[in-house]
Amino acid sequence: MTTAPANPAGYIGYLYQFSPFKNDWLVAKPQMENFFVLNKIKDADTKRALFLNSLDESGYRLMQNLTVPGTPEAQTYDTLIGFFRRSPSAPGVDFLYAQPFLQRDQRARRESGRLARQNSFPSWPV
Repeated sequence: MTTAPANPAGYIGYLYQFSPFKNDWLVAKPQMENFFVLNKIKDADTKRALFLNSLDESGYRLMQNLTVPGTPEAQTYDTLIGFFRRSPSAPGVDFLYAQPFLQRDQRARRESGRLARQNSFPSWPV
């Protein structure tokens, strides 16, 4: 975690900046939840805004990529947290998320190759 910024909003305690590629989510998540409890923050929109604001540039960019075609601001707090819950260390590097898409692509290529061979189509590199 990086140093705490000034706290002009009058909150008790600090919500530290979080980088999914540098910080441990298993430490940051309870700290964030404790910040919400301490400041009696129950509104999901406020939690979402504070969470997104706590991300560093790489973390916010990751959230943008994970929420395409929408935006992080259009997602619920629980949805955004779910991205990190599935991969506590670095969700953008977790190949388990990409695996179904990669397998789908590989299956499609194999199937198109099989159909091309059955129908005597010329073979083109893919």
